[in-house]
Amino acid sequence: MAESSEKLYPNCNSSVWLRSCDVEVTEPLHGKITGKMPTWLRGSLLRNGPGSLKVGSMRFEHLFDSSALVHRFSILDGAVTYQCRFVRTNTFKRNRAANRIVVTEFGTKAVPDPCHTIFDRVASIFKPAELSDNTMISLYPFGDEIYSFTEGPFIHRIDPKTLDTLERKDMMKCVAVVNHTSHPHVMPNGEYGVLLRD
Repeated sequence: MAESSEKLYPNCNSSVWLRSCDVEVTEPLHGKITGKMPTWLRGSLLRNGPGSLKVGSMRFEHLFDSSALVHRFSILDGAVTYQCRFVRTNTFKRNRAANRIVVTEFGTKAVPDPCHTIFDRVASIFKPAELSDNTMISLYPFGDEIYSFTEGPFIHRIDPKTLDTLERKDMMKCVAVVNHTSHPHVMPNGEYGVLLRD
């Protein structure tokens, strides 16, 4: 994977994208400042994206399958701090509990549970496929709340200071959609428009 991406993007170090976060930074980590940061500059930047490409000894096959990781860069009084936390999705919790990939993602097929019986396999024919709720694509504010998004019907509310996962919402229960975009559009009046797909 790394070799083929280097051929397509010769000036891009693919190891940056293919690294895997193993440890969260829950307490703000103070950055080393070179030069001087203006004291009037203050605020926080929240980012969401690929976090961990590994579960136990298994590795995801695609960057988009990586466990969602939220980053927080905070600037205050000439100092900068950093934090990162995994979004506690159902997919993340199930994979971690099993110590292997148990939910199929965009480019990675789940490994079936070796303990399942023939009756479980037959019963699974009558249950719809489970969708991943790995919201690793974007973050958007709704009022004073921050949500992580993916190209699926689930969003997660994130605490903007601690980065704790506070709540999971299934958009299929509020809007008659099966899927929505992970990039909603903010209208000039502050309302949000979500591009819906058939």
